[in-house]
Amino acid sequence: MSLLRATVELRSSICTPLKGDTIWGHVACGIANHEGDEGVKAFCNLDPPFVVSSAFPHNMLPKPLLEPIEPEDFKTKEDYVQYKKEKKSKYITASSFLEIKEDESIDEIKFKSMAVTHVSISRLSGTALDGMLYSVDEKWPDCDRKMDLYISTTFEKERVLELLNWAFEFGYGADATTGKGAISVSNEILEIKQKHQYTGTYMALGPFVANGDVLSNLRGTTFIRKGRIGGVLSTELTPYKKSIIFYDEGSTFKNDGNIEYVGGVLHNMHYNSNYDICHSGLTPVIEV
Repeated sequence: MSLLRATVELRSSICTPLKGDTIWGHVACGIANHEGDEGVKAFCNLDPPFVVSSAFPHNMLPKPLLEPIEPEDFKTKEDYVQYKKEKKSKYITASSFLEIKEDESIDEIKFKSMAVTHVSISRLSGTALDGMLYSVDEKWPDCDRKMDLYISTTFEKERVLELLNWAFEFGYGADATTGKGAISVSNEILEIKQKHQYTGTYMALGPFVANGDVLSNLRGTTFIRKGRIGGVLSTELTPYKKSIIFYDEGSTFKNDGNIEYVGGVLHNMHYNSNYDICHSGLTPVIEV
């Protein structure tokens, strides 16, 4: 398998974080729209594998959650000050672990949040419900709008580009029908080589579940995903999937094998048994 990098550009505000499992779901919906049930079945069975990361600021990666450095490990005061500065950052430069050519200046992408009020709509009548107001936190990119996705796959670059364009053709995430989540995909897909550290320690580039993998010294934060069904089935079924506990991107672990991704696809994630509703619980990994 190859590790590929695609660059996308945000062209509007977003209401849904660009997490790997959600992006994978959008790819699945795109395949359903263009290739039907057989295409989706092959995709969900990893035939062949298509494992996508979360989106990160251009030329940056999540900071790996490694074993803490003890104070006596710092040789100078400047080393300690630099450590405290880096500790507050959410990202590191991608060239720390990957062989890539960076731009002269790299800025951590920032978002401005704005709460927008909405009214609840009845699924039965299609009309507004009296007194049922709620707010949605919209995030507007401030400065550089480019973000990177990493894909571990055997697909050719042309196929990867096609799948990503299908995924974002109708927008991304919540409120896409009103213009939110407008995303364009760069035509350049790059094959990425790792700066092998030979440490046996890997970092996850997106959310994942420890799905029977042999992982030791696992360090990471967790969150609960309460996923929702997308596409045409969202009008037929109750939209909510079963809840999942995920390890988040930046989590690290040790593994004796030479692995390219961790986790697996979760099947039967809806209470309706007429369909095999899936959710991505896998993500690419790199050695750190």
